[in-house]
Order: sequence, then structure tokens, then C-alpha cells
Amino acid sequence: MQKRYYKIGEVANLLGVNPSRIRYWEKEFPQLRPKRRHNNRRIYTAEELRLLQLIHYLVEERKLTLQGVRKILNSETLKKRMEEEQAIVSRLMKIRAFLVQLKEKL
Repeated sequence: MQKRYYKIGEVANLLGVNPSRIRYWEKEFPQLRPKRRHNNRRIYTAEELRLLQLIHYLVEERKLTLQGVRKILNSETLKKRMEEEQAIVSRLMKIRAFLVQLKEKL
């Protein structure tokens, strides 16, 4: 079940990065603007989490520069294609993990 809002620490754990990297990405990408609670803590929606996952994929897996990621995020066509690619890669990684686990049981 998906949560409605995620704290920055939860998002950082999901992505495997430090919270400081997420705060840095907020400065670099205007599309990423999390809401803040009364105590000034950031909270991220599921849509913002998907955007962060896409940014993480493009930077870490595809090895794009931040300028290259900005170009993709500013182009709806490229953004949609990268989101689809990221979803496919994610599914394949889950299948691979399942197969490795299955092989170990044999």
C-alpha cells in the first residue's frame, strides 16, 4: 500500500542516497517542490517520489549530467520515454532478483 506522504529520510532510504542529495536535487530541478509541514519538514507525494526515482535513475544508472537530466525533464516526450524505460528496468531487476533467489533454493 502506498503512503500519501513520505518523509525525506524515507525517500532517501528508498533511493539509497543521503537526504542531502535529495535537498540538492530540489535546488537543481524546479519541478521538484515538496510541501513543508508546520515544523518546516519536507513531505513528498507519490508523484514527487516517482520524479526523484526518475532523477536517480538518470543520474546513477544512465550516468547523465544534471544538465542532461534537466533537458529530459523539460521535454514531455523524453520524460515519458525515460519513465517507461525506468519502469522496464525496475521490473527486470525484480525478475532477476527473483530468479537468483530461486536458483539459490535449487
